[in-house]
Amino acid sequence: MAVIIKMKSVIKPTTKPAVKALAVAPKKAAKAGSKLASKKAVKKVLKKESKVELKTESRKTSSKTKKKTSSKSSSKTSTKTLKTASEWFLYMVECADGRVYTGITTDVERRFVEHSKGGVKGAKALRGKGPLTLVFQQKMLNRSDASIAESAIKKLSKQQKLLLIAKGLYQPLDYNL
Repeated sequence: MAVIIKMKSVIKPTTKPAVKALAVAPKKAAKAGSKLASKKAVKKVLKKESKVELKTESRKTSSKTKKKTSSKSSSKTSTKTLKTASEWFLYMVECADGRVYTGITTDVERRFVEHSKGGVKGAKALRGKGPLTLVFQQKMLNRSDASIAESAIKKLSKQQKLLLIAKGLYQPLDYNL
C-alpha cells in the first residue's frame, strides 16, 4: 500500500532532513493502517520540511546582513569608545538581624533603594531582612578594583567587617593612598 503525499512546496535535492522525513512517513502510515495516522505523518513531514527551509533561509539572510552591517559597525564602535569610565562604589548594608551585605554599584543611593524595596532588582539575600542601614560606602578606581575589594570583604569574618565599618576605609595590602 503506497501513500501519496501532496506537497505545496518544492523539495530541493540538497535538503537531506526533509528527504529522510519523507521516507519515514509512508512506513508510519502503513503500520498504523488508518487514514488519520497517515494524515498525522504527513503533517509531521511538512512541519519538518518547513523548519529545514526556514533554517537555511535564515542562515543565508543573516550572513548577508552581517556583510552589510560590517561597514556600518566601524562608525558605531568609535562612538562607543568615547564613553567615559563611570565611578564605581563599594558599599555595605547592615540588616536588622546584624548581617552585613557587601556589594558594588555605580549609584549607591539607587541601589540602596532597590534593596530596601525588596523587589526583583534588590539582592535576594536582603529580602525580608527588616529595615536596612547603609553603613559603609567608598569610591573605587574602577570596576575591577571594586569587584576585587567586594570579594575580599565577603571573605572576612563578621568582626572584621564591623572593624572595617568602624575604621571607615577599605585599604587592601597593595593599595597605597
